[in-house]
Amino acid sequence: MRAKPALNGFIGTALQSAVAVVVIGATSAAFAISFAAIVYRGPLEPYLGHGIGLALLGAVFMGLAGSVLFSYRGTICQPQDVTAILLAGAAASLAAGSRAASGDTLWPTVLGLIIVAPFVTGTLTYLAGRLRAGDLARVIPFPVTGGFLAASGYMLLFGALSMSLGSELSDRGLVALADPELFGDWVPWVAAGAAMMAITRATGSSMVMPLGLVVILVVFYGGLALSGTGLAAAQAAGLMLGPFHAEGLLPTDAPALLVRADWALIATQAPTLVAIAGLTILGTLLNSTGTEMALERDLDIAQDLRATGLANVAGGLGGGLSGFQLLGATLFATRVGLTGPAAGIAAAAGSAIVLVFGSDLLELLPRGLFAALVSFLGLNLLFDWLWDERRRLSPGDYAIVWLILLVAAFAGFIVAFALGVMVAALVFILSYSRLDVLRMRSTAAERRSRVERGDDALRLLAREGSAAVILELNGYLFFGTADRLARRVGDELSVSDPPARIIVDFSRVHGLDASAVFALIKIGKLCRRQNVTLVFSGMSEELRATYLRRAGPDEKARIAEALDDALEDFEETLLGGADGLPPGEDGAGGLAATLTAALDRGDAPDALSRVTLAPGEVLLAEGSNSDDAFILLSGNLRAEIATDEGERLRVARFQPGALIGEIAYFAGSPRTATILAETESELLCIVPGALAEAAPELADLFHRTAATHLARRLGRTTRLLREAGI
Repeated sequence: MRAKPALNGFIGTALQSAVAVVVIGATSAAFAISFAAIVYRGPLEPYLGHGIGLALLGAVFMGLAGSVLFSYRGTICQPQDVTAILLAGAAASLAAGSRAASGDTLWPTVLGLIIVAPFVTGTLTYLAGRLRAGDLARVIPFPVTGGFLAASGYMLLFGALSMSLGSELSDRGLVALADPELFGDWVPWVAAGAAMMAITRATGSSMVMPLGLVVILVVFYGGLALSGTGLAAAQAAGLMLGPFHAEGLLPTDAPALLVRADWALIATQAPTLVAIAGLTILGTLLNSTGTEMALERDLDIAQDLRATGLANVAGGLGGGLSGFQLLGATLFATRVGLTGPAAGIAAAAGSAIVLVFGSDLLELLPRGLFAALVSFLGLNLLFDWLWDERRRLSPGDYAIVWLILLVAAFAGFIVAFALGVMVAALVFILSYSRLDVLRMRSTAAERRSRVERGDDALRLLAREGSAAVILELNGYLFFGTADRLARRVGDELSVSDPPARIIVDFSRVHGLDASAVFALIKIGKLCRRQNVTLVFSGMSEELRATYLRRAGPDEKARIAEALDDALEDFEETLLGGADGLPPGEDGAGGLAATLTAALDRGDAPDALSRVTLAPGEVLLAEGSNSDDAFILLSGNLRAEIATDEGERLRVARFQPGALIGEIAYFAGSPRTATILAETESELLCIVPGALAEAAPELADLFHRTAATHLARRLGRTTRLLREAGI
């Protein structure tokens, strides 16, 4: 009894997959034919049959290649409308060229362009994937992308109208659409495309478009039957897609044709070819991102770019059109269980079947069927960006969409593409220049070097450390952000008591341009005029070379390897100039003085002792357990940790008066670093637990001193976090 439901489930799944194969195959073939009809119109219409054959063959190769190359194996890669529109414009431009149009080079020249386009597109897209440059396209502002797609929708609708009229609409002008005698040529087909769009949006079903094409065929042939119009009469009236060349859909003399092509004329379309590649890269990124979101899985965008590039090259081998993933078809195939290479193979099979059955099948299809399909695509894009997005975009962003669309309508898509790139650059510059390149502003009163010092030194740094202002930068410095930095430094210098030193840290800056270098030179001049020391820290070798190459001998700031080096230099300068407190000595009494006096008197408990270290001798080993704490009386120590590469990295230095090891004691944790002597050093060793039993008053002093040190560090950290906005 259980076998029957299982069998029914299997049959249901098989039927669902079979329907999906038919729908995807038929839709892919219809798209390829429609896009070929957009390209081969006007003076190129006599070559439409060969154009359709090459578009189908290219779609077969592209679909097969894409079925195994993308990071999601169920991806369907086929020719696309936005690239076909650009290619149609380039082909029309070649057809209008005097040398091509006047002789027998028209078809060879256009054929050369068609074949070159996917190779150029494929190469540039593949390189974008190899160089992982696809992320650059992600920064294109949303309204600019919308403007491109709205302009593509307009061009598709324009192409559909030209297909319906049987001639270039640009030759007649838009006013021709108002001619009542021409209503019958274009209104039914555009209305059919609009109806498919409206029903698709209302139902959300991906089956509306293929079923709508079937309905259009039934209505068309029903109309021919009712009017008594035969197929030959319909062909004579220009209603059908054919007739085609008797030799078939594929040209048999393609190599010989390419020899006669006007390659110099083809070279004039280089900007269009680059634009096609740019839209292919953008389309790949958008559709890969859409697939990620719909399937809730991470995809390898770089791999998808490489896959699109190779699929275009494969399509070019068949003379096909440029393209990228079909997002809707990919998701439809996934939803009905057609996953893996089968989805791409189904798309390729549809074009292959139409190609095998040849022109006899295509001659039975009305031209308006493909005009309706192209209208459906164009109206969808226009409705998306001119209606759906009107409330989601700000007025300024919505105006950008309209601007690019209008420029495409009146000046051409290439001009609109160039305008879009310019607008994208302008929006990026304006947006990025609003970002504050200043990550954090602090002073040496809160921000300290990794040198541990005695109490008197710390108190002096807390009191006088505001004489050094620290500006930590991040991001990229260019003329917009660098100018803001120069104004910020000017504000620091304009106060009644300006700092004695300004430290600018570049450790999180990943680049700067020539304008930024001049801004840095300007900052140096401002500081020099007010006798303020300017220090640049954390510059990478590339940033430092760029700055030093342009800065004159008298314009250069001091250079410190790292912010810690700049802070240590300031601290040593400040402490060295303090009366009664030369660098390296603890002027405080406090804990060290009290414990030393006890040792000198000879009445110190066993919990206190002196330790002497020779240069290089280890006091504490990283990872060791110890309850001891230390006070450095003389000499210098340093703390090191082992890196993953086995190297030793200095993380701190200790000068006389520094308290060492108190954190590990209170936390009961192993030592986090190895501490060793840089010079001959003397320390007080304290065993806090034993000290509490032998001399409670000294233990209490130790705990109060350690707590003061920890509280002081916590206070500085809190102030730094507040400055950082955390």
